[in-house]
Amino acid sequence: MKNILARGGIEFIAVFLGLGLSLWVDEYLSEKEFKEQNFITLKRLYDNLENDSTDINWNINTVTQKIKSASWVKKWCDEGMPDNDSSSIYISGLAITKLFLNNVEEYNSLKSSGKMGLLNNDELIEALHDYYSYIPGVKLSDEILTDISNKEFIPFMRDYADDIGYSKSINIDPSPLIGAYPYFRLKTMPPKDKLRYFSSHIGVFSFHNRYFYNTLKNKLIIIRKIIRSELKDQGLEYES
Repeated sequence: MKNILARGGIEFIAVFLGLGLSLWVDEYLSEKEFKEQNFITLKRLYDNLENDSTDINWNINTVTQKIKSASWVKKWCDEGMPDNDSSSIYISGLAITKLFLNNVEEYNSLKSSGKMGLLNNDELIEALHDYYSYIPGVKLSDEILTDISNKEFIPFMRDYADDIGYSKSINIDPSPLIGAYPYFRLKTMPPKDKLRYFSSHIGVFSFHNRYFYNTLKNKLIIIRKIIRSELKDQGLEYES
């Protein structure tokens, strides 16, 4: 009888330990899988945002050239300076346009699949929401500026230019980010009162546009800092 009880006790302990070990293994594998998915998600987000950062900096540089053109043309009109080679360059600069092609694949995938929890960081989730919610306003600002150029300024310039193209030889501000500028080949100089209106109009909206981009850039810097910290905790260093 004692042998039977002893054997039964041993079997019970073995089963108990086996179940405990099985649960521990399952929990370990589940945690390991979560960490791997978290790591992959963070890397993909960071890479998406890295591309956004390049595009944002390019667009800030571009709209800065547009502001510089508007400021020059306005001053040229106000001070009655004579026509020169710079006149065509800066007048053409008022027609500069751009587009923000942000990368939203990973963020949308997390939202649509209900896997935002994979980020495991409330501060990061909130910062991402703030960043992506701000982008439509930036794009609306881009659209307004593009419409002013394409629907107002360029049609106005048709009476005074016989060609519009792009020139890599024009350097309002030499920068590797700017590959080419629009350039009007003028057949006659447009009236300065009209040019002053467009330079003032375009300049104001360009200042607003640059403010939007700088704000977006600051939001992006915060997110990348959080992600780098998370990745560093997992043993991966990312440059700023």
